Amino acid sequence: MDHDKKTIRILAFGPAAEMLKGDSIVAEGLKDLDALKSWLDLHYAGWSELGVRMAVNRKIIQGNTALQDGDEVALLPPFSGG
Repeated sequence: MDHDKKTIRILAFGPAAEMLKGDSIVAEGLKDLDALKSWLDLHYAGWSELGVRMAVNRKIIQGNTALQDGDEVALLPPFSGG
């Protein structure tokens, strides 16, 4: 049984910050970005419709990636421009 208690800090910007009712929250025990997405689905219905991108420790991530204790995940609003 996994007793992992990783602490992840989640930073939110724009509409994501409005939905989370603040610019940062903390989550525990999440092994990867897919687990974080499921956690957000459970706690913040509709967050995925915001079209946010995710960055882990200031690096934008495409797809899934493992999370480590102390990681910082940013929920970035869509950017316009070209």
